[in-house]
Amino acid sequence: MALVVLGSQPAVAQLGVTGRFDPSGTSSNCGLGFDSSANEVWVHGCSGADVQRYSATGTFLSAVPRGGETANDVDVELATKPFTLGSTVLPANVVEMLQKMGDLLA
Repeated sequence: MALVVLGSQPAVAQLGVTGRFDPSGTSSNCGLGFDSSANEVWVHGCSGADVQRYSATGTFLSAVPRGGETANDVDVELATKPFTLGSTVLPANVVEMLQKMGDLLA
């Protein structure tokens, strides 16, 4: 919870759990990304060989093999708008998997 001070009065909020997402296909999750255009969740299990796609309710839909070495320091992202990565233009809603390698993010 963040505390924001407006004038001399702090803002206070009550937080509660409204839902739960616990995919059964992974033993532990190291990367999660949400595709708001399809209402789907992309999950990378720690040291997993693929990135798995689930419905927002947790139903397994498919898996995509990922290249490279296994990793447990990763992030899964989905950009809502097209963007340029280096000299490559990527369309909106493409799955990006970022892996930390030492002090570098690949």
